[in-house]
Amino acid sequence: MNALGMIEVQSIPLGVNAGDAMLKAATVQLVTAQPVCAGKYIVIVTGEVSAVSESVAAGKAEAGQRLIDSMVISPCARAGAPRHQRLQRDRRGRCHRRYGGLQPLRSRCRSRCSREGG
Repeated sequence: MNALGMIEVQSIPLGVNAGDAMLKAATVQLVTAQPVCAGKYIVIVTGEVSAVSESVAAGKAEAGQRLIDSMVISPCARAGAPRHQRLQRDRRGRCHRRYGGLQPLRSRCRSRCSREGG
């Protein structure tokens, strides 16, 4: 699964060096590397979570004191409602939220709830 990694540096030359270090540190793909405003440079990479984390760490080490911000965004394991708030159908076919249950989400229930507004 792909993750995104980003660093922002206060110096354009240091930003270029940090981006170079990021790409050499791990197997990641460059999304963008560009100046964002006067004197600031941003580098964004994508790849596997471990590779992106290693790449961002290398970029942070290269930027040193001129680093403004850095982040790694990992993908969500599962989108949708939390496991304890799944939609279920009652005996009359109406949808309701069931707390604490781990029953599977049914597409018929989901589409009916969206049409009925609840």
